[in-house]
Amino acid sequence: MTSVPRDPAFWKRFSYAVHMDEEKAPEVQQSDSWLGRQQRKRSRRASYICCAFWIFFLLFIAGVVAVVIWLLKSGVLKNVKIGGSSETADQAADPNSAVSSSGKRDVGDLVVEGVLGEAASRLLRLRYRGS
Repeated sequence: MTSVPRDPAFWKRFSYAVHMDEEKAPEVQQSDSWLGRQQRKRSRRASYICCAFWIFFLLFIAGVVAVVIWLLKSGVLKNVKIGGSSETADQAADPNSAVSSSGKRDVGDLVVEGVLGEAASRLLRLRYRGS
């Protein structure tokens, strides 16, 4: 047999006490809910992705600058000219027409422009001098 209070005033006092406890308890805020936690996770993830993107982007730029400086120091980019040119009108008209002092066309002296121009010119000279 269970003992249940039979006093009607007990239930009234009990109900009043529970009601007062509910009023004193702080309400569950949106940030304490599941949805709030998920939104904070998404925001934090977006921040991390953004920071990682900019760090990798800056590292990439620093790497490109380091490679260009290394190529300049090693002399590979020594003959690369950026900007205006001091060529005459005849030279500018046909940059691939390399004529030796004897008037013959020399394939090994072709002008190759660009970043890899010097290396390509060296390969052409080696190839045509060897044969």
